[in-house]
Amino acid sequence: MRSATESRVAAAYAAALSEGTGFYATLLLGELIRGAYTAGAHRAVYGPRQMLRSLRTLFVEFGPAELIDTGLTRPLCFGLATAWLRPRLGILVGKLAADVIFYGPVIAVQELRLRRAPPRR
Repeated sequence: MRSATESRVAAAYAAALSEGTGFYATLLLGELIRGAYTAGAHRAVYGPRQMLRSLRTLFVEFGPAELIDTGLTRPLCFGLATAWLRPRLGILVGKLAADVIFYGPVIAVQELRLRRAPPRR
């Protein structure tokens, strides 16, 4: 992307968006398969309403952190790391730094959700 636009900022946003797209497509597909399998095991329906519930659950868990991550943190980490280091090393370091910053709030939200959930029997 950088060679196409000559913009480090555009390249950083393209890297963040492409990483997020792959991550969430994989996560959503896994969640839908898991939901369909669980519904099938209970001989329950897993249609559009249940799929939307799965999507909503993912959005509640990741949405706020993802908006900050893709809009600010990840491009900033990619951009700064590639400016300070060689591009290949900078992308790796930027990704790792952004992951640490991203997963802190995500894990906190998940822990709060688990505490509020009724106990499993």
